[in-house]
Amino acid sequence: MTCFYAIAGYSFCIAVDDEGIARLVSRVLSDYRFDLNTAESEGDPVYPIRVSAHGFPPSIPKGLDTFEVPFGQCYTDDEKYYLSINDSVIIVDGGGLEVWIGNTRQARQTSALVSVISYALETSLRRAGLYQLHGAGVLDPHGKTGMLIVGGSGSGKTTLTALLASRGWRYLTDDALVLIRDEGTVTARGIRRFFAVSDKTLAACRWNGTNGALGQPMQSDPSKRRLEPTIAFPSKWIQSCVPKVLLFSSIRNESTSRIQTLTPREAMTRLIKFNPWASYDKITARSHLRLLNRLAKQCRSFSLGAGSDILLKPSYAEELVTPLLETT
Repeated sequence: MTCFYAIAGYSFCIAVDDEGIARLVSRVLSDYRFDLNTAESEGDPVYPIRVSAHGFPPSIPKGLDTFEVPFGQCYTDDEKYYLSINDSVIIVDGGGLEVWIGNTRQARQTSALVSVISYALETSLRRAGLYQLHGAGVLDPHGKTGMLIVGGSGSGKTTLTALLASRGWRYLTDDALVLIRDEGTVTARGIRRFFAVSDKTLAACRWNGTNGALGQPMQSDPSKRRLEPTIAFPSKWIQSCVPKVLLFSSIRNESTSRIQTLTPREAMTRLIKFNPWASYDKITARSHLRLLNRLAKQCRSFSLGAGSDILLKPSYAEELVTPLLETT
């Protein structure tokens, strides 16, 4: 199977030699806000991905620099790199990307396969100049100011996004963005269709049944459930925005939330922390770092230590962040 997809004017493709893996790839792609095609789009794909589920993954050369990445290791000579992820191997060079699915039970688990495909997708986007950011995106109810909520897993991104969307804010995504630089301005675009919500988030939003929006527990994290935001928040999705505020979120084991202003330098340091491939991928590092620097200068930045008070009153998140937007 060869699947063609497009985003932000760029065409991509994934070729898979196994029917079962191909079905999984299709499901993964359907969770992204891509334009999907069954036939080749106009123009050559930017960075083709080839996935093989037969045979054995190639051996990784010895003597390469190595560092740890989520779910595995990366090996590189600065021009070409190898990712060993859950017993599968991804090979990245200048002409394309090859994915070799391992033959172990671990490698064939759905969660492991999703991780491998996600790495491949992120790499193909990065080589096109679309840099992924682990963050949420919202726009105030008046449509004037965009804000990105940046943080690791469990930092409160989804809870904040859901609380704001329930108060009439527009949203891009709760977790996965791509950043695009266009004539000196950085634009953020949401690429994941669903939210992954915890029981605490559901309770904080005071939802009753979520009007059919709530789905099954997530395979990757059974403590969270899939939420269809287009059902939970009708007509609130927007494709992209020009962010003016960066909010770096974390959870505090205290009752009171605290906000602190960050300098552009401090914001840049935090952006690099949450964008490690800006340093790992030498081919794209310079342009990636320039984009992050532009974003840090473009936005006013703050850190939020979220306390339990955010969960106790549905309107409190809005009351907390609205003054940040008014200063832009």
